[in-house]
Amino acid sequence: MKLLYTGYHECGSGWAMRPHSHAHHEMIVIVRGGMGVELCGRTLRARAGDVLLYPAKEGHRESIDPFNELAGYFIGFTSGWNAAPLHLKDSRGRIGMLFEWLYSERDSYYGGIDRWNISMLNLVLEEYLRLSEAGGSNLVEEARRYIRRNIAEALSLDALAKNASLSKYHFLREYERICGLTPMADVRRIRMQQARNHILSTNEPLKVIAARVGLASENHLSRLLKETFGSGARQMRGYKQP
Repeated sequence: MKLLYTGYHECGSGWAMRPHSHAHHEMIVIVRGGMGVELCGRTLRARAGDVLLYPAKEGHRESIDPFNELAGYFIGFTSGWNAAPLHLKDSRGRIGMLFEWLYSERDSYYGGIDRWNISMLNLVLEEYLRLSEAGGSNLVEEARRYIRRNIAEALSLDALAKNASLSKYHFLREYERICGLTPMADVRRIRMQQARNHILSTNEPLKVIAARVGLASENHLSRLLKETFGSGARQMRGYKQP
């Protein structure tokens, strides 16, 4: 695996490139505007926040319509790595941030820059694979944002499914397929993470923390903490509460 180059490109309406191919893989993250791409017998429409993969030796042609523009980062790399999707959404903007970071260090004189580039490239490819395995879906991410916004409430599977505009059973199947947890198991995990953060960073009584994370009582919180982390609030804080 080797990073061959990284770059940034801006162009205006009507821009087009003749059909061409590379002996290596190329990946593009669009940060502004959009374009059309003819690739592997398909016509793809990519917009800001999308990632495009041009596999090695695959011909492609890019163009911008008369009412659009394009700005994006790109990298070229060699690898035995293969991923099926040619086009997916960078839902959290992580690939875009990694590309921007790679571009900012393109002229670095740091002695270990080759190792650093390989590490960054590995992160790019792992995030691409993670997104492709999730089908580019942001269902779980949106649900988790909703959970965190409403963590003090009595959340239910019905409420989560309604927020996602899906039937309860469809939502349940998709959620578990994507992240390996049921929605309500994930709710409990998030409640416990937030409870632990409050315990470690504040002196609030347990009954206050329990209410903050949507639990009915201090006893319920204590039991779930021990089930999840193997220790209670007193052990976490390192002292006995009065």
